[in-house]
Amino acid sequence: MRIGTVSIHLEDKEASELCRPGAGADTCIWLVMGQDGWECLYYNRAEGRNLLGETLEEKWKAGNTVAKRDGCDEVKQFGDDISFIVLEKIKKFHAHLDICEQCRNHPFGLCSEGALLLKDAGEPTIKRR
Repeated sequence: MRIGTVSIHLEDKEASELCRPGAGADTCIWLVMGQDGWECLYYNRAEGRNLLGETLEEKWKAGNTVAKRDGCDEVKQFGDDISFIVLEKIKKFHAHLDICEQCRNHPFGLCSEGALLLKDAGEPTIKRR
C-alpha cells in the first residue's frame, strides 16, 4: 500500500480484504477504481465525483449508494502517521537545501539527490502495521 498526495492506492488483495467490493452495505464507500487501479478516497473525499458532479460523500449522506461503510480501521490509523511522515520527509528536503547550492539556487534544476528527496516528500509510503 502506498499513499500519494491524492489518494491511497491498494493492491487487488488489499482492496478485497479491506474494502470488500461487491459486499453491498459492507463495501467501503471510499473505494474507487482509478487510472492506476484501486484507490481509497477516505482522506480526499472531494476527489470522488460522478459525471453529474456529485461527490461520493454527498451521494452517501443522501443514502444513494449501495456501499455504506465509512472507511476501515487500517486506513483511519494513517491519519497521524501521514502528517508525521510527510513532515519528516519535507524536513529532509529542506535540510538538503541548506547544503546544496544547486538546489537552493535552481529550483527547476535540482540535483539528483534533491529531486529524489522532493519526490519522496510528495509521495510518502506507509508500511502496513
